[in-house]
Amino acid sequence: MENKSRITISNVLKLMFIALLLVCVCTMPEAHSENYLHYAIVGGFSPMLWGCGEENMSGFKNRLLFIPECSVKTVPELAPKSEVTTDDDLIFAKGSFVFIDNSLKPTVIYATPRTAKYGAEGQGEADGKSFKQNVEYFFPGSPKQVHIHNRKIANTPGYYVMEDFDGNQYLIGQPGLPAITTPKFDGGQNMTDRRGTTYTIECDAKSTAIFLEAPIDIDKLLADAKAEIANPNG
Repeated sequence: MENKSRITISNVLKLMFIALLLVCVCTMPEAHSENYLHYAIVGGFSPMLWGCGEENMSGFKNRLLFIPECSVKTVPELAPKSEVTTDDDLIFAKGSFVFIDNSLKPTVIYATPRTAKYGAEGQGEADGKSFKQNVEYFFPGSPKQVHIHNRKIANTPGYYVMEDFDGNQYLIGQPGLPAITTPKFDGGQNMTDRRGTTYTIECDAKSTAIFLEAPIDIDKLLADAKAEIANPNG
């Protein structure tokens, strides 16, 4: 009788362990799928239609802003997945640039007209897709300050802001995923060659584009920069 009792208790314990294991296996995927489902159904998928007579002029204005990563405390940022509640949250960066020193501000950069270019391409394997954002622009000439700028920016990660002709401001770079700049200077060979520096910027991103929710007044920054050059002594 005692042996039979031990066998019965042992079997009961085994059955309880198996039942507990089955509960864990069955409920864990359900919790994950609920989480993924909640994120996926935010706003659902909207129809992708093109309106009759819509304008679609491409290109970007011939000015950019550069903000070194080491000069700011906070950066406009996409909401984490757990806080996404609308479609706009997927592509609009909230917040603003806060500099470590109040005397600092974004650097205004001139680009030769029709050379400012932006694009994004997919990267990664299945279930791990992301995007590589690419920017290119050209700055003319060979003044000394160009080569000073090139040396400084070559190893300075940071953030760029570009503006298209519809007034949308694109943010290139996010905290932990800053933009990296590669300058390429060409002094030309023939007198008709274009002389200057081509800048290529790359950064990894979750979206093909990130927009600033609170646009920056680039016109004012540009006016301030021109006034500073005209009157360097203040």
